Parts: sequence; structure tokens; C-alpha cells
Amino acid sequence: MSNISAMFFGSLSKNAIMALNKGAKMSGFAQNTGEGRISPYYLQG
Repeated sequence: MSNISAMFFGSLSKNAIMALNKGAKMSGFAQNTGEGRISPYYLQG
């Protein structure tokens, strides 16, 4: 199993986060949001 490494929301755009969400869901990967709060975009998809 793989995962998506931690990346802080401030360094990623909405579109980047949504693309990572889609890829993680399709592949069954875990995703780490990094430090700070969880953006609402991480909870979509």
C-alpha cells in the first residue's frame, strides 16, 4: 500500500487537493494533510 505524503494546505491549490483526493480514492491510498488544519477540500471526494 502507498500513501500521499504530508503537504500543507497553504502550499496547494484547491484543484491540486481535489486531484490528489481523486487519485487517492481511486487507488485506495491514504492521504496525510500535513501540519495545520484540515481544509474543507480534503473532505470532498
